[in-house]
Amino acid sequence: MDILREIRQNYQFFTQTQKRIADYILANPELACFESLKELSEKARVTEVTISNFAKKLGLDSFLALKKQIQYFIQAEASPNTRIGVALTNMKEIDAELGGFIDSSLVNIDNSIGKLDIKDVKKAAHLINKADKVYLLGVGVSEVICTFFRLRLKLLGLEVEYFEISSYNILSLKTLRLKKEDLFIIVSFPQYSRMASLFVKYLDSKKIPMICIADSTTSPLAKYSSVIFECGNASKILYNSMIAPTLIAEILVFTLFKEREKQILPLMNDIRELEDIYKNENLYEP
Repeated sequence: MDILREIRQNYQFFTQTQKRIADYILANPELACFESLKELSEKARVTEVTISNFAKKLGLDSFLALKKQIQYFIQAEASPNTRIGVALTNMKEIDAELGGFIDSSLVNIDNSIGKLDIKDVKKAAHLINKADKVYLLGVGVSEVICTFFRLRLKLLGLEVEYFEISSYNILSLKTLRLKKEDLFIIVSFPQYSRMASLFVKYLDSKKIPMICIADSTTSPLAKYSSVIFECGNASKILYNSMIAPTLIAEILVFTLFKEREKQILPLMNDIRELEDIYKNENLYEP
């Protein structure tokens, strides 16, 4: 739901007092998303009851539901600089703010784990394990999870590579090597990349399987994936919280570790043999 678009489309049907609420939210969504019912009523110069009725007119249950929709909009549309600036303006004592940050992080984790299906975890691990090569695709902050995931998967002896799509020329050259036996792990968090959205559609047309870690099952990068892991990413200060996505990546690696036991043990023996060679020459650095 794009709450600002809903407000604009319904504007003509609002009462004069409701229009004051609409005007304030449309002009200051980055402030309205953090304000209490009392604060918003004072800023819009209306009663708290009027705000509750305004939310219901938009098909929402309460002011809190309205506030959450505005937060979703800010998370998806506002620039990182805007979010950080607003957060710093509204920040109070660090002790209270830190407690709130920890609480919101735990909520993100709880929400992500609550939506996790063990069958999906096993299916994803199986797809990763049987792939000839695993490609990781993520743009912006999503690239952080790709880098972390790539290092973990390499430790399991998998052929894995980050798939660069910063330009069409790079993308087209890399695409020449793709096979149906490969697998893409898509990491998708706002703001979404148009370049990436078009590319995952292309992957689907070529029957190349995909797994997605995303903020929502409706993400434009998620809809073609065989398995989708939905992660809470709400953050009051930073643009996206990466705590829950990192946890999902760790869960997949943990599951893969057991599935790849037969492949991992010989690799560990090879590494020990290499360590011994370097230790004998006093060149080993753990």
